Amino acid sequence: MAPELRDLPADLRDTVRFYHIDGFSLDEIALLTGVAKETARSRLRKATEALAADDAARPMRQEHTKHMVRA
Repeated sequence: MAPELRDLPADLRDTVRFYHIDGFSLDEIALLTGVAKETARSRLRKATEALAADDAARPMRQEHTKHMVRA
């Protein structure tokens, strides 16, 4: 599992896995997790936003820590 996914809270991580990896619909995810369809949709949106923010921050983190690496 990608480190970015491991960093997500379990409910968001499961929603991403069910939707993008397992191919379940939002209706199916709602049934699997025992939440409303809108909650499943909200979790998927929050997870997507968190992953996008992590992606956007990654180049800055790498640039910031580049000087710390010693040969």
